[in-house]
Amino acid sequence: MKHWNRWAAPVAMALALTGSAPAWAQGTGGQVIYVSAGGSDQSGTGSKAAPFASIGKAVAVAQSGDTIIVEPGTYAGMVTVTKSITLESDPSIPDAVSSTILDAAGSANGILLQGGGASGSTIRGLTVEHAQQAGILAVGPMTGLEISGNVVANNDQGFVANDAKAPFDGHCSAMPGGDCEALHLMGVSDSRIVDNVVRDNLDGGIYLTDETGPAARNVVLGNDVEDNQVDCGITLASHNPKGSADPSAAGVYDNVVAGNRSQGNGAAGVVLATPLPGGAVYGNTVTGNTFANNSQGGVVFHTHSPGAMVADNAVIGNTITGNGADPDPGVSKPVGISIAGMGSPITGLLVSGNRLDQEYYGIWVENAPDAQIHGNTFSNAVALPYTSAIPIPPATSPDRSGPTVVWQLTHHPVGYWGPNLIPLQQAADLLLQTPGLPSLWDLTHHPVGYFGASLIAAQRAAVLLWEAGIHSFSQVGPVPQG
Repeated sequence: MKHWNRWAAPVAMALALTGSAPAWAQGTGGQVIYVSAGGSDQSGTGSKAAPFASIGKAVAVAQSGDTIIVEPGTYAGMVTVTKSITLESDPSIPDAVSSTILDAAGSANGILLQGGGASGSTIRGLTVEHAQQAGILAVGPMTGLEISGNVVANNDQGFVANDAKAPFDGHCSAMPGGDCEALHLMGVSDSRIVDNVVRDNLDGGIYLTDETGPAARNVVLGNDVEDNQVDCGITLASHNPKGSADPSAAGVYDNVVAGNRSQGNGAAGVVLATPLPGGAVYGNTVTGNTFANNSQGGVVFHTHSPGAMVADNAVIGNTITGNGADPDPGVSKPVGISIAGMGSPITGLLVSGNRLDQEYYGIWVENAPDAQIHGNTFSNAVALPYTSAIPIPPATSPDRSGPTVVWQLTHHPVGYWGPNLIPLQQAADLLLQTPGLPSLWDLTHHPVGYFGASLIAAQRAAVLLWEAGIHSFSQVGPVPQG
């Protein structure tokens, strides 16, 4: 399934958006309802002179189109929104977000937007903290949300790491099997997530998924997503098997992720992935962002099963530096952009104009046969700018001493697509770094003259290569499946 025409509009939108963050105008129409810590839910009327004491009371009496202004103070509990309203801090008070706090300690979520009736709602200028799950969760299908200028911090308090994958995955104790990312839009389209600070949450940051409907044409712009402890900074993930067959029912597509800073998170800076057959993540644009010092790769694309679709996405003009490894496909060293079609090929990918620094691998490509990768720049602190299973003309390969076959496997194993690709690349890495390497035969059978600290690892690496049919330094060409 091809979506080449999908690049044009999202890329144009992204490039326009990265110039400056728009100032979303306050909505007009409807009544204004006030909430104050000194108000009363019993005698208050919701006027400025007689405000309510709780956000929940104001939401309960509000009609669609109304605006609720929350004065500085700390408010407890979870707020559920099922109608189209604006919920915001006092726009007349500078930096009101820092003093207008929804403390959801003990509650499942801080703010829950639920169902199509909440379409068109705005959540602006609030601090949301201490929820067991997400600080802000929208469960659609719904459209037209604006989530802007909020601080979403110290949520995911119910997060429990799964034993099998800890610390890279987990669930919320209040929602077994569920994810806890702090700002989660599920089945939400045509919406804006703008200028929020999402930090210090126990799981991940911003999450767009399609369990309840498509996540399409959203703009994630100018957010600071920092120091979320376990999961990714920004995630676009398809969890619905209808995604590739019916874009009206599911799929994560035509979203723009632009001008964000995703730093210091417990997994990737941004990930676009689907784990299941029929899942679909396509036509998305990631541009003008900074992905720095995350525990896993800066920008990550994954498929995990046959029939999963990650297609026609674009990664343009990002700054990527100091990120970690990508353990799912076995990329064991720091990687700037990791592209791994582990279940199905990743198709139609454009990677251009990115700046990479302080990574071992600049761009790692596995099973992305038609990727267009050009115009990226790499500092001297990137050890291996481009590591790919796509054949690369020899002229583009740097001059490097060492066994030809080891260089091929480490950087571009031409013609080899078998199940042992990652172990062979890792083996080649070990051998390439081994000083005084005598020969693969010697290492495998009688390591004459080599007694370094990596002897056993090098021997095992050599065995892998030997079993794959590689018996000499000079062997080139396709690697047989061992």
